Amino acid sequence: MKNFFGTFRTENKLELFDFNNNDKIDYVFKTYIDDVAEEIVNLYELYSMGINGKFNFQVDNQNKPYFIKRTFNSETDKEIKEKFEQYWITKIK
Repeated sequence: MKNFFGTFRTENKLELFDFNNNDKIDYVFKTYIDDVAEEIVNLYELYSMGINGKFNFQVDNQNKPYFIKRTFNSETDKEIKEKFEQYWITKIK
């Protein structure tokens, strides 16, 4: 089984984690979106490697997905506004 993934716009290295200390290999998938009405979005989603070697999208026991989303105006705007949303394993301050 092969998994191909990468973050070519936000990072140039692979980072694997062990969230929840459950001996599963976790990966934070990062998406960069810059075509939504002059807003830029950085979206982070959690995947964990299953016993079959595939990375699976992670949700809580109520099927709510884990994510971190940062939305901000494009760099050309004089006034930069930012919005931060999250549903993560622990609250990010």
